[in-house]
Amino acid sequence: SAYAGSGERHMNRLYRIVAISAMVGALFAACSGGGEAPSTPDSQATTEVTGEDVPSRVCSLLTREQVNGVVPDHDGGNDKDTSEASLLKDVTLEHCQYLAVAGADMSLLDVFVWTATSDTGVESLPSHLRSCSDDDCRKLDSGSPGFLAVWSDSPHVVINRDRQILELSLTADDAATKSDALIDLAHAASARLWP
Repeated sequence: SAYAGSGERHMNRLYRIVAISAMVGALFAACSGGGEAPSTPDSQATTEVTGEDVPSRVCSLLTREQVNGVVPDHDGGNDKDTSEASLLKDVTLEHCQYLAVAGADMSLLDVFVWTATSDTGVESLPSHLRSCSDDDCRKLDSGSPGFLAVWSDSPHVVINRDRQILELSLTADDAATKSDALIDLAHAASARLWP
C-alpha cells in the first residue's frame, strides 16, 4: 500500500538521522577530549538504581571479544533511543550501538531486536526486514529465515524467528570485507536471544 511505502521511507530517513546524530555526537566527544561517547539517560538510570552499569538485554547478546572482531577497540556498547518504533503499530524495538573512533575513522555496529506483538505488528515492520529481493542477498543457513544484504556499502544481517527480528548492521570503511564476520556475530547473538 502507499502508506506502507511512505512508512518505510520515513523509517529509512529516521535510520539516517539516528546514524548521523550518533556520528556527530561521537566525533564531538572524541574531539573534546572525552574518550567515551556520552551515556544515554537509560544507562544513567540503571547506574543510579543499581550502582553499576548493567547492559541491556540487547547489549548483552554479544561479548566484548566477539564485537572486537568487527569493531576493534569499541566503547562496550550503548543503548540507543528507539522512539521511532512508536510510529509502528504493535512493534517494540531495542537497539545497542557499538562505536570505535580512531583519528578520522569511525566504525559502528548496530544491533536491533524488533518484536511484533501481533499480526498487524508483523505487517507494519519495514519490508526490508521481512525479506530480501535484491540479487545481492545471500540466504543464511541459520535454521530461521535470514539473509545478508549489502546496502550503501554496509552489510546487514537479518534473522527472523516467529514475531522477532534480529538485525545487525556494520558501518565502517572496511565494512564490506567483514560480511562473514558479521554473519558469525548474528549467529552468536541469535543463539543468546533464542536459546
